[in-house]
Order: sequence, then C-alpha cells, then structure tokens
Amino acid sequence: MYKAQEQIKKEFDVALSTKLTLCEIVFLGQEEPSVSLDFIQYPKFPTEEVLLKKAIIQLVKLLMENLDQNRTVIVFQEETICLEKIDPKIQF
Repeated sequence: MYKAQEQIKKEFDVALSTKLTLCEIVFLGQEEPSVSLDFIQYPKFPTEEVLLKKAIIQLVKLLMENLDQNRTVIVFQEETICLEKIDPKIQF
C-alpha cells in the first residue's frame, strides 16, 4: 500500500489517507475474503473531487496489479465503477 500511495503522490500530487478494513463478500452461497478501503478527504488539505477520484482509481489499479486481482469495485457517492482485467487462462 505504501509504495502505491507514494506513486500516487508523485503522479497526482495527492496524498491519499486510506482506512483498510478486512471483510467478506457473500453472494449466493459464495464467501470470499476481501478488504474495504475508505479514503479520507481532510478539510484541512482539500483536493478537487475530479482529481481525487482519478487518484483513487489509479491507486486501486496499482493495488489490483500488485495483488493479482481480476476484478474490483469502487463505490463513490454518486457512482459505482467495476475495474476488470481478463485472465487469459479463463476460457469463456
């Protein structure tokens, strides 16, 4: 997480304060361990919402790559975004 945060700081000049919470995704009998990330927009150091969202999306992409994840969902107040990478080993 630390290296991804450093990269975002360099690329966007945004310092993302992140809260990590361990959780489980439950769907129709399937249970999968997961982590929920919450980002804090400090009033003392405000960042434009558009820039903040770009930085968060890029951070999540970096984490997906580093953790070898195929899919993740980002829930913003006004929209939900699903990021996916198609695993070439999966045959449809």
